[in-house]
Amino acid sequence: MKTKTVTFALFAGSAAFINAFAVKTLVDWRNYRSSINSAPFSVWILMNALYFIVPAVILSAAALFVLGKTRVLCVCGVVFAAAAVDSAILSGSFPDCLIYAVPAAVSAIVCGIFALISRKRLTWA
Repeated sequence: MKTKTVTFALFAGSAAFINAFAVKTLVDWRNYRSSINSAPFSVWILMNALYFIVPAVILSAAALFVLGKTRVLCVCGVVFAAAAVDSAILSGSFPDCLIYAVPAAVSAIVCGIFALISRKRLTWA
């Protein structure tokens, strides 16, 4: 019973972060003025992703870790790593590469760490 409550809370927190990312990005888009702001809008999206999406992935990975879903964690890590590589290849310049690949790369690292810890925990048991 405790496991269900903990995982529900972690997944709910993750969903709240994803919703906050969407709302914050839309509000920033509505208020963005290129004549006033020196940073391009993609930098604002990167910052929103670092503030909201990466914690959402960490909470989801923690929930999957609590459930013991090692294979799902590995698949998520591979998907995020592929997204990071794809973002790096498709972007035209190095700054764009960093902007679009960093959140996916951080998410892949987090999923990989949780998967490795989970594998060790299953091996020791």
